[in-house]
Amino acid sequence: MMVASAYRTFFYRLSKSNNIGAILTRALSVQTEAISKNQNASFPVLEVEVDCNDQSYQNATEKGMKSIQQLDKIMAVLSDGGGEKARKRHTELNKKLLVWDRISRLVDPGSEMIDLAPLAGLNLAYGDIPYGGMVCVIAKVRGRYCSITANDGTVKGGTYFPITVTKALRAQHISALHRLPSICLVDSGGGFLPLQAELFPDKQHGGRSFHNQAVLSAAGVPQVAVVCGSCTAGGAYAPTMSDEAVMVDRIGTLFLGGPPLVRAALGEVISEEELGGARLHCGVSGCCDMFAADEDEAFATTRDIIESLNLPEAREDVSEPPLVAPDRLDTLSGLSQLSRDELKLVLASVLDGSRFREFKGSYGVNVITGFGKLGGRLVGVVANHGTVTARDALKMAHLVELCDQRHIPLLYLQNAPPDTVEECSDPEVLKCRARAATVLAASRVPRISVNLTGCHGDQHMTMCGISFEPSFYFAWPRAKFSGVSLSAAAPAPDEAAAAPPRPGKPPSPADKPTKPGRPAKPPPLIQLPKDSSLYYASRVLIDGVIRPRDTRKTLELALAVVSWNTPQQERRHPVIRM
Repeated sequence: MMVASAYRTFFYRLSKSNNIGAILTRALSVQTEAISKNQNASFPVLEVEVDCNDQSYQNATEKGMKSIQQLDKIMAVLSDGGGEKARKRHTELNKKLLVWDRISRLVDPGSEMIDLAPLAGLNLAYGDIPYGGMVCVIAKVRGRYCSITANDGTVKGGTYFPITVTKALRAQHISALHRLPSICLVDSGGGFLPLQAELFPDKQHGGRSFHNQAVLSAAGVPQVAVVCGSCTAGGAYAPTMSDEAVMVDRIGTLFLGGPPLVRAALGEVISEEELGGARLHCGVSGCCDMFAADEDEAFATTRDIIESLNLPEAREDVSEPPLVAPDRLDTLSGLSQLSRDELKLVLASVLDGSRFREFKGSYGVNVITGFGKLGGRLVGVVANHGTVTARDALKMAHLVELCDQRHIPLLYLQNAPPDTVEECSDPEVLKCRARAATVLAASRVPRISVNLTGCHGDQHMTMCGISFEPSFYFAWPRAKFSGVSLSAAAPAPDEAAAAPPRPGKPPSPADKPTKPGRPAKPPPLIQLPKDSSLYYASRVLIDGVIRPRDTRKTLELALAVVSWNTPQQERRHPVIRM
């Protein structure tokens, strides 16, 4: 196309000008540049034979857009935090910035952000907790990618619920995997005491976050805290166990037990500022290091701390945009499963220049493997469009070993129905899938997974599901999850008829009658099917549900994050092909 355009320009100018030599020279230069660019391209352009504007895709478009609109509505509600009344009290009465205003002042202007688990807290037994009571993002601060956790003071005063702890631990896990400096914006009244049995005792409960702080600091992963609100009880340990802590005057307080507890225990009346204010802790106790007159000064100081970490700035790679418009993915998201050609369209919409070098294209029938570039960075791709056969599993294992040897991150695109009974019982398939799972588990490179339509049964192992700890795990709105094959799980008609009836489900706390004088519990924002991506995201089993058209943007940023400061670990064995 570029060469043809150059020729048209050449003949037009030739007819209008007397300077034929200059025009010939310019035309030859354009042609040479176009040919050179094509020769230097990394991989061949994918040939896609799917027309999403065809009438046959109309129903898929409607289903896909409906799910995207539902996601947008949910996000619009969650973005209000604890509601208009709580936001007004937070800003006007308590004189504090809202959580997103705090983050915007901290991160670099225009910095792209990964919003981790924004759907956390939906439809839980103890109610809807917007954002799980905490906002977690990964963004640049002074050019370095940082993991930022910020309590939302408008949601029950920043109280920690079990889902809040789960979300905070997930952010710490990503920080540990990729050595991202951690910044904690503390504004919390501590744990939600009616659920304290689910908050503190276990090793994956609230106390674990303090253990992680110490371990991460020992490993050289910086820990920074900003006390910009209440910091009570267990929450007081977050800044005191950080490498550096900044505290805001008047609105920041830090103590294990507040003034009411002091009065009850000792009969002494004392103000919050006298007991645990910024002047006390920065000038007397030494619990905090930097005094800030207001929040703007606190975030400016925090940015200076990140500058002093002696870490390199993240590089910006030049990338070639895809040849396929991203909105076509909205249509494909309405399908229950993607064909091989439709899966190639996804790759063409995501990879730089829609270029992809397929690996072992003639071996195996249901899995596409190969190499491409995303945001200018090389990535290995594993994408399935059916159940994983024995040959597919061996091909996947081979690609993973190559990527592990060459330090190339992996991208998994999950798209398959549940296995049939026959596929589950084939010993050859089992043997080869076990090899694929073993190689994947032992690999040392970052892995990013996206559930496009479905991930079921042992695909959670072979296709890098939750238990195989991908660096990031996203899903499309209509994607499904299940633990076993539906065919294997469903009883035969005769067995179903003969089976005794199941006992009734015990009433949940939400079903219990409300005591007189207490307001009725508000209905849940949305009912979530347990196999849906929204359900998995609400429990922080995955990192978020993304709009299909945003797949490339999300993956490009995720790949930049995992490529910035992740240490490379050496392999100790050769690639074993046979």
